Amino acid sequence: MHGEARVLHRVALELFDRSDRLKQYLAAIGPGASGEHSHLIDTIRNATLAIESVVFDAFDTTWGHVLDRKSPDHADNLTVLKEALERFSIWFANIHELLVYLPRLPIVSDTWFTLQQPLDVFHQLEKETPSIITGGIFNAFEFDFFDIMKEKLPEIERILTDKFRSDVLQIAICDRTSPLAYPILAHELGHAIDSRRSFSESIAGEFVLDKDTIEYARVRNWCTELFADLFAAHLLGPSPILALISMECCFLPRFRVFWHSETHPATRCRIEVVSRYLEHQYGEDFLRSDREAYETAWEMNLRWNSRPRDRRQIRDAYRLSEDVFHSEFVPQVLERIESLELPDTKLQTESLDRCVKRIATDSPVSAQGLSREILREEINKHRMKRFRSATGREKHFVKLARAFTEKPLDVSTILMAGHVARRDILMSENNDRPEITKRSVREFAATMRRIDELIGSSVVTSNVHKELVSSRSRKRRRAQGTGAWM
Repeated sequence: MHGEARVLHRVALELFDRSDRLKQYLAAIGPGASGEHSHLIDTIRNATLAIESVVFDAFDTTWGHVLDRKSPDHADNLTVLKEALERFSIWFANIHELLVYLPRLPIVSDTWFTLQQPLDVFHQLEKETPSIITGGIFNAFEFDFFDIMKEKLPEIERILTDKFRSDVLQIAICDRTSPLAYPILAHELGHAIDSRRSFSESIAGEFVLDKDTIEYARVRNWCTELFADLFAAHLLGPSPILALISMECCFLPRFRVFWHSETHPATRCRIEVVSRYLEHQYGEDFLRSDREAYETAWEMNLRWNSRPRDRRQIRDAYRLSEDVFHSEFVPQVLERIESLELPDTKLQTESLDRCVKRIATDSPVSAQGLSREILREEINKHRMKRFRSATGREKHFVKLARAFTEKPLDVSTILMAGHVARRDILMSENNDRPEITKRSVREFAATMRRIDELIGSSVVTSNVHKELVSSRSRKRRRAQGTGAWM
């Protein structure tokens, strides 16, 4: 499958995945005690099914020509399919906003477990814990609820004279049960820290002296996003930027993403910044395949939204702008990140491959010991080793067993394994079953739900496991302090 077809195929699957989550949410709400929600739910569900049917029909009539670049109808069918996905994107976002007319279900406990480390860091820095809510807008946000109160009640500042702030993180309703979407809230948490400490304002002031200019606001906004991206990457590894890519695929057909906006650097630039940061941290390029796939999408978006004679100039200008980001803005942002003295990241890279294989076999990945290959080798060494006594052999075996005891995995490792498993499924759908049909989408959505379930349960179990290990360690230290035997 060529690059353009892969992009449209990925966009379709991401939208169908979110559409399935939306329908699952409707099912979770249910008709109500006396059926009072039934008509609303049926109307939303029927609208969702209607736009899905449009896309199924578009794939049925265009896909063969889209795949065949030599077809005389290739370009026309590519346009037809792109426009169908654009409609899907618009319809989905608007339907999603209508969910606020139904009772709002709260976030699930998995959210707190997934974000425990970023939330702990925020509490240590700011002595507060933000609220987390779901929202009708298909995006993620951070805001100060007190600011909203001041807009509605201007006199409140005269009543509440102390400085007051109420940070809120908001995730899209359709993502409330998807642990792989939660890391994007770590990015939003970075916004709250940046806002409280005015990091991006201080950086912008070094490049633009006049704070009342568009240029100052633009640099400040770009640095705000870069700070939030790198803050989240430091604590949760690649997962926050991967969650962003997944969400942006749903917007790709209808927005111009090949250039920086007034509020955000181009996502391609942000992916590159995070890639370089993580490669520096771990010596491994975790995002290479995602970056390459996004570059293809970037090129398609450029063709959709520009004239042929302008494209070379846009590409050259983009490369120059990216150089400015890396040479000027990123070093300043990293200084502010380092000033926070964040805890070291704990992404266990040596465990990723085995975790992905376990997920593929429908198994959880909350804990892991050394590999079976190493275990077999060490057991064979133990068998061949000569000991002076049976007691010596037994002590050596106990020590060996402890070395291979499973230890709880860090959440960043579990999330990364989930994203890699998800990426593998998307790639296999591209290669092995490229047709988009009701059956293939139904099976794909079920697989995505199962990955979410495995990752959610693994995160919860890992946190409980860590707490048990920590509790045992505390008891052991107390016992040693009192001279008691354990």
